[in-house]
Formats: sequence, structure tokens, C-alpha cells
Amino acid sequence: MKHTEGPWDYIDMARDESTNISLLQDDRFVVRCKTSLPGISGVVARCGYRYNAELIAAAPDMLDALRAVGINEVSHLVWDRITRAIKKAAGRGE
Repeated sequence: MKHTEGPWDYIDMARDESTNISLLQDDRFVVRCKTSLPGISGVVARCGYRYNAELIAAAPDMLDALRAVGINEVSHLVWDRITRAIKKAAGRGE
């Protein structure tokens, strides 16, 4: 499955009442795609903690950064970790 393209951001639902996104009991933060179409929520994830929302929202940017690294720029150990992370993000990894 292909991920929703970024950029993503997050909303603190306790402070933003302008949206009608439904939440589960312990959810307070919603990660959403910033480029979603009008009338479509673009919700990517719901979570209870701001730090998790920040990490999830940064995922597309981190994946793009990993893809930009060249094999000659890092050690083989780091390169192996990068390729494993990219495969995992693409649903082909561990």
C-alpha cells in the first residue's frame, strides 16, 4: 500500500473546533495531509500524545530525506539502515 503523500501536519483537537473530525476516546491529536481536497478530511492518524503526532507528521519529510542520501555519502552500516527503513516504509521491510 502506498502512503498518503505529504506534507502532513497535526491538529490539537482541544484547541481547534473548526473541524468535524471524529476522535476515539483517548485521541486528542489528528495527523492530516495538508494537500487533501476540500471536503475531504485527509486524516492520516489519530493519537493521544503531541509527540507522537509530531513524529507521524514528520514521516513523509524523513522518508524523502532518506531517499536523498547517496551511498557514497555514508558508511555501509548507515546505508544498510537507510535502505531497511525505506523498505519498511514502503511495506517491503521487517
